[in-house]
Amino acid sequence: MKYIKVNYKITIYDLEYNVKVIDNLCGNFNSNILFPQLINLLIKENNIKYFQIYVENLKSDTWGKLFGEDLYNQIEGDNYHYKWLNYNLKDIQNAFNYFNNKINIIVDGPGVGDAVGRSQGITFYINNDEKDRHQFEPHVHCKYSGEEMRIRIDKLTIMGHDKPFKNKRKVKLTLRWVKRNQNSLLNYYNNFAINKNNNIKFIAKI
Repeated sequence: MKYIKVNYKITIYDLEYNVKVIDNLCGNFNSNILFPQLINLLIKENNIKYFQIYVENLKSDTWGKLFGEDLYNQIEGDNYHYKWLNYNLKDIQNAFNYFNNKINIIVDGPGVGDAVGRSQGITFYINNDEKDRHQFEPHVHCKYSGEEMRIRIDKLTIMGHDKPFKNKRKVKLTLRWVKRNQNSLLNYYNNFAINKNNNIKFIAKI
């Protein structure tokens, strides 16, 4: 097995959260390259600029086939931090038949937000281009395993209408991280999201 055929599409979200889908893409790739290298190569080949990337249903379509949902949710890594799947294409195909189906690469366009921290597979970022109640509801976006929820920084609560992560342990870790960085997050939020100061830097506490 020298080469593996990969059918894929790329779903792009722009600054206004409009969706563009580039579909029916295909290529044959060296079976010995690592999965993260494949994703970066596909993005580069299509000349796409990005803020962040994740692969739809990556975790459930691999380890999720072998373990129940409760168990595979405890495995570190998620669809965004795809580098947890640090195997070559041949091993992934042999273990999971992953490339039998089309994969969907999700791309957030540049300028959508600024990543302010990552902890145990959870990504935290703050937008500065939203059209909603930014002025009155300071919040940080939190992503894990293809799921997203927003945390009110000042109140340390999940924002209304947002669904918490299915993994309750990750919800607790998310709230704990925001609480630990609360004052710095509020300062960064006011400067970056409200005053549009792109020069401010955020350093998260570990």
